[in-house]
Amino acid sequence: MYSMSDHPIYVAGKFTETSSHLTVINPFSKSACGSTFLAGISEIENAITEAERVKDQLECLPPYQRSAILSDISAKLA
Repeated sequence: MYSMSDHPIYVAGKFTETSSHLTVINPFSKSACGSTFLAGISEIENAITEAERVKDQLECLPPYQRSAILSDISAKLA
């Protein structure tokens, strides 16, 4: 059995919470197994703006550094 806990969303380089909750349902047992947050218009616009701001910097990074960044984010999501 999983414990119910809130998991923040990752937006524009930061973990954040919003006022819109999303309950995560286990597809096999149909029971609630966690909850997260839904991004709204402001979070989406913020993510796009930040992505555009760092685009040139990220394009210059070698693949191993981009991989390390994504691995770090992935570990924080787990």
